[in-house]
Amino acid sequence: MDNQVLYSAEQIKIPSDLGEVIKQYTKDAIRASPSNLVQWSANYFANKTNKPLPFPNVPLTKSISE
Repeated sequence: MDNQVLYSAEQIKIPSDLGEVIKQYTKDAIRASPSNLVQWSANYFANKTNKPLPFPNVPLTKSISE
């Protein structure tokens, strides 16, 4: 097994707003409590970037009746 390190800390550039994006995503996911987190996440980020929802039948929010 090769244990060679492929990246060092200096090679990885982390966007300054990544923490805030992940924090808001986590809050929204907890609020929505989706039955399929992967599909919901795909819709969430598509919506954030003004792209068509890949799973149009998966709501981004829970309805009041749920």
